[in-house]
Amino acid sequence: MKQGAVLSVGSVGSRAPYLELGRQLPEDLHWEHIPMGHLEKWQAPQNTVFDRVYLDLRAFTSLAEDAPRFEAWKASLNALLLRLVHGEGRVPLLVGYTDARDWPSGVNAVKLGVRDLVTLDEIRADLAARDPQTDSYTLGAVIPFPTRSPATSGSEIFGELSRSLPKTAIPFPIEGLEGNSVAIEVVRSTIRKAAPTASSVLIVGPTGSGKERVAQALHRYGDRSGQAFRVIDCAAISPELFESELFGHVAGSFTGAQSDRRGAFELAHEGTLFIDQIHLLPMEQQAKLLRALQEKKFSPVGSEALKNADVRIIASSQVPLEELVHAGRFREDLYFRLKVIDISLPALSERRTDIPVIAESLLRKLAKENRKPSLLLTPACLEKLLLYEWPGNIRELSNALERAATLAWSEQRGELLVADLPESIQFAVMKRFKTQALKDAVKRFEQEYIAQTVRRFGGSKEEAAEALGLSLATLYRKLGTN
Repeated sequence: MKQGAVLSVGSVGSRAPYLELGRQLPEDLHWEHIPMGHLEKWQAPQNTVFDRVYLDLRAFTSLAEDAPRFEAWKASLNALLLRLVHGEGRVPLLVGYTDARDWPSGVNAVKLGVRDLVTLDEIRADLAARDPQTDSYTLGAVIPFPTRSPATSGSEIFGELSRSLPKTAIPFPIEGLEGNSVAIEVVRSTIRKAAPTASSVLIVGPTGSGKERVAQALHRYGDRSGQAFRVIDCAAISPELFESELFGHVAGSFTGAQSDRRGAFELAHEGTLFIDQIHLLPMEQQAKLLRALQEKKFSPVGSEALKNADVRIIASSQVPLEELVHAGRFREDLYFRLKVIDISLPALSERRTDIPVIAESLLRKLAKENRKPSLLLTPACLEKLLLYEWPGNIRELSNALERAATLAWSEQRGELLVADLPESIQFAVMKRFKTQALKDAVKRFEQEYIAQTVRRFGGSKEEAAEALGLSLATLYRKLGTN
């Protein structure tokens, strides 16, 4: 296994600094370069772990002016990073390089989602100082995004841009939010934009769709990532105890309060408080929460002392809160206080093209957790997953795959079979669909997958056909176009 390999991406020809860079790197370092237009075609060498990917920022000056091509190229770059994920789900460090740190380079860096901005001289000096025995580096240690101390790693220009510009760049991998559907790309893009801010976020989505994972990502990639992340589940707290759970209490304030207790607001000070299932919060408690958000102060139950509430609020709901507002069951002023930024999570049935990617990710995670060999998903088994409605969304998919994997491992098989899936899924599929409906469903999935690939290649059907292993005529036929 080759560890610590380096990949560079950029232009070709006389403008490409990677030619000179490659000649000056240590001989024992595995290094490769990919031209900008070849990301989809490039295949990573087997048994090679790429720790970092360097982007030539000068190559994107003209591309950034063509929004459709730029977005298609970013999707391709994101797909490349996902293919290079290694270890404990660790994505390679994305580093932008240029001749000198300046404002245009910083702008391109932020748009592309790089984690550090360096010069060619710094790359050469750092890689030359690499310890070949441990494959260790000093350059580009992962920085909280956006960087809170830009002077320590990268330029002040990059740090300033990271704080001031929206993160419309590469969607980072989030467990449970994998895939390339338009719906999930919108979610990831919103997360990237919202994470560096202190604004309240309202996440709406059906049960099992990954709302807490979104909240964790908003915290992890924001300025408060080094502070506490606390969760309050409104479904698990009785109304009479909610105020104590949120604000704490002093000894003797009510029956059973034998000692002082800190609440979630105090425990999450300078961090993030995630209020799950806020649609279940009683009206009386809504008023108390709103007051704390407006005044940024609170008092523990049984005390008149005011404490500061420097907390970022992220809330989730299984039903649209505006419906509860119209029904008089949720305060309108609290609704608008929470919905500074809103994220709508789609049901899994609304993004079926993402199911193969999500299933493979879940199977890899199961194999690692159970220290078992990886399992293949047979076409027949995948077909069932694509046809099922998934009322429990990703959580139900995860449970179904865990059951199937357990049965496969018990019989020492290397693949999942339809018989390994829960009977409810098998029965629902067989009852709900006939042979013709099954063909239609597979055809719709195939068309969407091909259309996504065409978008990744900036609309080029020729390149998409080559990547998919299809003739151009077959691609047109499957898309239903002339």
